[in-house]
Amino acid sequence: MASAIVLASLRAVFKVQSLFMGTFLHPILEQWQANHHWLYLGALASLVIIGFYLLCKGGDWLTDSASDLAKTLGASPVVIGLTVVSMATSAPELFTCLTAALKGSSALVAGNLVGSNLANVGLVLGFALILRPLKSEKALPTWQLPFLMSVSVCFAVLCMMPIDHSEFSHLDGCLGIMAMLAFLYFLKKDAGNAEATSKQEGTSSAGKCLLLLGVSSIMLWLGSESLVEGSIGLAREAGVSDAIIGLTLVAIGTSLPEPATCYSLALRYEHAILLGNVVGSNIFNILFVGGITGMILPFSIPSEMFEIEFPAMLLITAVLWVLLASKAKLRKPHGILLLTIYFAAIICATLMHA
Repeated sequence: MASAIVLASLRAVFKVQSLFMGTFLHPILEQWQANHHWLYLGALASLVIIGFYLLCKGGDWLTDSASDLAKTLGASPVVIGLTVVSMATSAPELFTCLTAALKGSSALVAGNLVGSNLANVGLVLGFALILRPLKSEKALPTWQLPFLMSVSVCFAVLCMMPIDHSEFSHLDGCLGIMAMLAFLYFLKKDAGNAEATSKQEGTSSAGKCLLLLGVSSIMLWLGSESLVEGSIGLAREAGVSDAIIGLTLVAIGTSLPEPATCYSLALRYEHAILLGNVVGSNIFNILFVGGITGMILPFSIPSEMFEIEFPAMLLITAVLWVLLASKAKLRKPHGILLLTIYFAAIICATLMHA
């Protein structure tokens, strides 16, 4: 009964959420697709450009407001990165997975979760390191990378069960939420011992920072929606299959708040918030996004994903752990390594599963 009420509430939320797309944009696009094909392609390209603009602007605002919030509250920057920024930039994955689950597209849910975690480390952090070196020493508490690795392994194992019909079930979703609560508990406990920034006068008030966080989060979500809508339309016009779209375009599109945010963080030398955002987003994707989606609507896992996608996610997470555990400054060669793993995984998955 409770799950039925939650499901009905979610459907109502997504009806309101997709009001503009369903009642205004989609009919126009369908009409242009049938009668004015070049106009239709132009509209899709415009959606991609608008999406990029909203993501970049929203990333700037999110960075500024999160940094100001840390200074105003005297909080540790890594805590802000692991919680506020990570939750905001993981919002597109949550909306996309819930929408896909409601529409019965399990492959899109699984591809988005695994693909987003691959993109966060390989694409986002890889490009950030090519842009500017990062200090890894004392950037994150020592327990968080082993925690991310353990969560990733457990997620892969749970997705494989049962062997004959791989599924992320209601119980798996509940376990994910419980692990998420444990993560937040230890993060709060660890924050008491973390080195906090001193409160500074003249910075924005906490209320203004939270308002900007909310506005920038909405911009990031709208930018992701616009970019995914336009990218999927252009990809289908080019004859690319839905399975590959889910693994690549949707995963990259919903992960674009992270590179937009990390780009701004790298330019401002906010190393702790940047690394906290990458690690925190991956933890949130598995435990929070996957947990809520599985708890409400279990989703099946395509068996072929255990050939390339899941091993690649575990590999790139292990590489990130080794790089940060070395306590050396992360430089351009490390970024190239992460990008190479990411693109190798995407190319192999596309060739094998297209």
